[in-house]
Amino acid sequence: MEESKKVVVIFAVPKTANLNEGDIKEYLKNPDLSVELITSPKGFKVLLDASIANDLFEQGEDTLK
Repeated sequence: MEESKKVVVIFAVPKTANLNEGDIKEYLKNPDLSVELITSPKGFKVLLDASIANDLFEQGEDTLK
């Protein structure tokens, strides 16, 4: 079985956003993701399967609610 490739995706958020790691996991529907808060620029670094990352990129810009 071939192991899927992983890529790092950065979710940039406005400085005034009150999002946390749990919000990102919920948005991506995966509570087991490794999510790291970054502060400059403000956002979250997430390691995703390449296929999931490609799907997100095809969707284009989105808003986390």
